[in-house]
Parts: sequence; structure tokens; C-alpha cells
Amino acid sequence: MTKNLCTALLVSTTALALPAWAAGPGDNPGAHRHGHAELQVAISGNQVDLLFLSPAHNVFGFEHRARTESERARVQAATDWLETNPLVNTPSGDCTIQDVTIAHQAGDATDGHDEGHHHDHDHDHHDDHDDDHAGGHSELEAAQTLTCPSLAEASSLATSLNDQFPELDSLAVAWIFNGQQGAARLGQGENEFELGGR
Repeated sequence: MTKNLCTALLVSTTALALPAWAAGPGDNPGAHRHGHAELQVAISGNQVDLLFLSPAHNVFGFEHRARTESERARVQAATDWLETNPLVNTPSGDCTIQDVTIAHQAGDATDGHDEGHHHDHDHDHHDDHDDDHAGGHSELEAAQTLTCPSLAEASSLATSLNDQFPELDSLAVAWIFNGQQGAARLGQGENEFELGGR
């Protein structure tokens, strides 16, 4: 499956499965809510395409541009973790990252630019800058492409996002594979979601 098709599947999964199943009473799907994030998962063969969407507060502990050395260190540590750890893994833990793209507005306040970072694990780095951030709420987007050799045998996947980012209270997961789709909501301490019909 091509990357463009997987991306399209991620978008359609969110549009169809996530709002209907994962949204609770009074929820506004797509609204900026601290403590809440989304993980979209598209599976094809042994490839997994992921999109993690979260208010920056859940990941960095703040939403403004990093102003202090401590804030810059938190942004760097979280970005490093997102670049080097698969957002989901099989029970055998054999998923490896093939491509990563991370975008957020928490960059250094002195540079006047938003942070955009792409890492394709062939060790090519590209920085994209955008002067468009107007303050207020800021978001983080992390996209990964994984290869998971034991995916065919897996009936569930696990994520350590809730463990890594304690400000994250609820992770809405939407997945699609083989023409099927599903969703789950993971709270604190919940890391595994079933791939129904598998």
C-alpha cells in the first residue's frame, strides 16, 4: 500500500470511527482539550502508518514557545523520544521506525520559527519553518511509518504514549486494516488495544 493511500485511510478512519465511538458525552471531536489526544493507525501487510495528534501541553507541559533552558530541554527530550520510539508495537516488540515527521509550535522563543522535523532513519534531517503561529493553543503532530515483521500474528497493539506523557489522560485510537476499522479509548495505565476481527 502506498504512503498516500495509508494517509488517506488515516483521515477516513478518523472521520468515520473516532468521532462516533471514542467521543464521550459533551465531547467535541477535534476540539483542543488538554489531557486528550488521538492516535490514528493504518495497517497494510507489515507496515503501520501512524498519526499522533495532541495539544502541546500533553507532551511538553506548556503550549507557548520554549522560553527557559528547562522548557527547551523538555521539548528536546519529548521530540527525541517521539523520533526513536515506535508509537505502537506488537506483543513481540519487533516494530522499527522507517520514517518520522514531527511538527509543533513549541520551538525556541528566540528563533521566531515553528519547529518542524522530519527524520527518515536513513539519517537525513530536514527542518521546515513556518512563521504562521499566532499564539494561544498549540498542537503537536507526530507521524511515523513502522515495519513490524510479526504484525500478521498480532491481535492487539500496545502504545506507551500514556506512560511517557503523564499529562495525557485519554488517548482515542482509531485503526484501519484490510477494509475493517475500529476504535478504542485508552485511559491512564491502559496501553493495549485489540484489532477486532483479526
